[in-house]
Amino acid sequence: MLRAVRSGMNIRQAGQQFRFPKSTVAYWVQRTYGERLDRVDLANRKPGRASNRTAFDVEQRIAQLRIDLRESVLGEYGAGAIRTALQAEMARVPSEASVNRVLARLGLQDDVRRIRRPAPPKHSSLTRMRRCMATSSSFAAAMRADTFISLVSVSP
Repeated sequence: MLRAVRSGMNIRQAGQQFRFPKSTVAYWVQRTYGERLDRVDLANRKPGRASNRTAFDVEQRIAQLRIDLRESVLGEYGAGAIRTALQAEMARVPSEASVNRVLARLGLQDDVRRIRRPAPPKHSSLTRMRRCMATSSSFAAAMRADTFISLVSVSP
């Protein structure tokens, strides 16, 4: 593709011929501009590491803060406390989610995880009350059930 563009082919034609978008062809032409094609590094990224991953020195500082804060008297050593401590040290601070990802990657998170339980059936208590109202012939029982339904539907 690059060879074709350098030999005089239009970027749009090269994209159609090699089935790449025009923007991709233009990106690679610009990236390899002024270099010999046999010496061009066509690798897109470093293998095995995301380009937006937290810097190594910041990860090491997060790990050190986790250890220091755990041993401190205050008792707070979670991602929020680490982020607050980092704000005093540096200008660009990773988010709490990033701090949690770094801690998980380094194996420094506690093993306590939230237990997810299935949700109860929707409106199960309301259905029981309506069934009670339908079978009950008493006006007072129907009123009690109606009051219960309005209370249940109002509470969060």
